[in-house]
Amino acid sequence: DMKSVVIFEDNPRDMRELRTLSEYVDDQLVFVTKPEEALAEVSNLFPDVMICPFETSYGTSYDLIEAIAYGFPMTRIILTSNYDNIPPLLECINKYQIFRTVVKPFMNLRDVVEALQDAFQDESGLMIDPMQSNLKDSLLSSDISTYWENHDRRLDWDLMKTYNSIRRGIL
Repeated sequence: DMKSVVIFEDNPRDMRELRTLSEYVDDQLVFVTKPEEALAEVSNLFPDVMICPFETSYGTSYDLIEAIAYGFPMTRIILTSNYDNIPPLLECINKYQIFRTVVKPFMNLRDVVEALQDAFQDESGLMIDPMQSNLKDSLLSSDISTYWENHDRRLDWDLMKTYNSIRRGIL
């Protein structure tokens, strides 16, 4: 069955490389250049994997990764990094169960392709929340009533995002 991947990258050179992933995998790849677009796509798709840079032109992706780790525990995160600043990177990897990290700049894309294939096969060690998988199933089914039964969950998620933003002093 077809897997979905949200790929966030705001560095044009790295994004050019990542766009060639479509030559290696047959899965649904969605490319975005802003963290808020990444969050929107993850919210829409419930993707199997998100590829995300740790360092961006905005600073780090820490807030985005936190939101996805808690809001979408079934999405495995592959983090790309130039390893400029190791302590926060390690904290992020350890705290949010990052599936794999890949060094940038990409010497070749095989590292990313292998990480993707491993992520697709991996069923272990996920923080699976039963509500989350029910929600995913109901969104994919055509039975809209199940969706509305789960709709409170969606509101909780929006509240949680707001709460996280306030807590981290973003708003």
